[in-house]
Amino acid sequence: MMSVQKPRKGSSSVIISPDTEDQKLNDVNPQLVEDLYKKYGAILFRGFDFSVDNFRELTTTYCSHAVKNFSAGRETIDDINNIQTVDPGDNPFPLHPEMSREPWKPDVCFFACETAPKEDGQTFFCDGIELVRKLPTRVLKAFNRRKLHYSLVAPPEFLKYWLKTENYTDEDLNNPPEDCPFKFTKYAGKIFRTYEAPVLHKPMFSNKLAFGNFLLFARYIHNDKWFPVYEDGTIVPDDLVEVVRKTGEKLTEYKQWQEGDVMMVDNTRFLHGRTRIHNLKERRILSYFGYLRFACTKQDPVPNAPWRNPCWRDDVKT
Repeated sequence: MMSVQKPRKGSSSVIISPDTEDQKLNDVNPQLVEDLYKKYGAILFRGFDFSVDNFRELTTTYCSHAVKNFSAGRETIDDINNIQTVDPGDNPFPLHPEMSREPWKPDVCFFACETAPKEDGQTFFCDGIELVRKLPTRVLKAFNRRKLHYSLVAPPEFLKYWLKTENYTDEDLNNPPEDCPFKFTKYAGKIFRTYEAPVLHKPMFSNKLAFGNFLLFARYIHNDKWFPVYEDGTIVPDDLVEVVRKTGEKLTEYKQWQEGDVMMVDNTRFLHGRTRIHNLKERRILSYFGYLRFACTKQDPVPNAPWRNPCWRDDVKT
């Protein structure tokens, strides 16, 4: 048996710990983990001996494959399984789901602490369902049934992959394949790919609305009001975004890392961020962004989504 501590007031995560010294990270009953994950969305494994091999085994128990984060500076620990370090900088990050600006946003985030900072460098989490529940009515009305519009220039290899031809025509651009989540438009001699997603969405294992998108990261890291915008091309008002930020901060749960900690977080439900890091040498966190073996795919933006194929990561050109 393992020790299971369900969320208490001020906490949103389940804590699973060993009862005896000989219990290993991968001795935890997978069905127990799946059930707790579907209900609560965040699990902290604490007190187990940690190794990269144990972390790899844990992630591949629940995921068929993972997607790689191509942001600069991340160290690749396991190229085959896409285990990486987190962003190597020291800046604080606002609340965000991982890769939320793309249709292939991963189902789950795993974070593992190899070495823990003595202070600062905390990772924090916020339940997107609870965030919606606490937002003022005027904000919910403004967001209701609105979509966010993510538009970028589409390079040739990207078009070749999604249109399934390198000799694409205007007809191909106007009628992409059924499993393509993008719309394509021509402007100023370039081809843009556009993806749209609801401002408020239903997570994988809940019928309640949640907030979880790229808005806060775009505004408070990139200082960008134009990616994303509303579906009609208008800017999401600053005051609405600020209310979301302040509400999220009130609901945020801070995790003071302990060496060997592993977090498993529903990326369709939770947002995460971090505080400023004052000693980079003290803090080493690994990450894995995966697609669940027990995923519910009804919320996928397209049928038979290509990213659910374990071979997809080797084929797609982002």
